[in-house]
Amino acid sequence: GASTASSRQQPPSLGPQSLRGLAGVPKALLPVAGKPMLDHWWDYLSKNRAISEIFIVSNAIQYKHFERWATARGLPVSRVVNSGATAPGRGRGVLRD
Repeated sequence: GASTASSRQQPPSLGPQSLRGLAGVPKALLPVAGKPMLDHWWDYLSKNRAISEIFIVSNAIQYKHFERWATARGLPVSRVVNSGATAPGRGRGVLRD
């Protein structure tokens, strides 16, 4: 039968309480379907492409997040490159994530 709006399941709320622990987390490491977005990308590439090396370039502010991500997946920390940027206009590229 037809369902009414009141009987449909509502998605989980993304209010301030549920986002509190995500402050400062780079966009690539925000959870999507239960795991960081970067995990989805890495899983796909590691299974479907012949890749000899991977490098992640991060600004200095978010470098530790990516370093921890790489370490947890057995990737060498030398593959996470810190651009050194600490403020807009002080790096060669995008600082914002």
